[in-house]
Amino acid sequence: MSNFLVCTLILGIGATVFSDLWQWAFLRITEGKAPNWSSVGRWVLGFREGRVMDPDLGTRPALPGENAVGWVFHYIVGIGYGGLYLACLALFGAGPTLGNALLFGAITLAAPMLFMKPCMGGGLFGMRAAKPWRGALKTVSAHLSFGLGLWIVALLT
Repeated sequence: MSNFLVCTLILGIGATVFSDLWQWAFLRITEGKAPNWSSVGRWVLGFREGRVMDPDLGTRPALPGENAVGWVFHYIVGIGYGGLYLACLALFGAGPTLGNALLFGAITLAAPMLFMKPCMGGGLFGMRAAKPWRGALKTVSAHLSFGLGLWIVALLT
């Protein structure tokens, strides 16, 4: 296995775990709801039927295994981001810093805010949700903590 692949797996999984732990603590303090990985899994399972844009996702019945699929998708995306972060560092001849890791985490906000939330029926930036600002804050917190996790895991490895 290549060094890049091993580093990608360690960085991506480690930063995702860090972000999940951060979110768990953040939500306990703010009494917020945990992310709904079942709905993400239902969305992903809809791909096999050609549904990427699924505004009716919230009214669809639950599918077997959707929660597990959502969690696996979450970690696959984290691993992909870990690899992309490493590729960006190599491209720019840089090492991991707190600044570039947080910037990368902020840039990853484009995916859920501009693609995932609209595709899942939540509208651009999730503004169709019942409490859009709370959802946006959770998403920003998750992605910035992922960036922090990238930096911490990079320092430890």
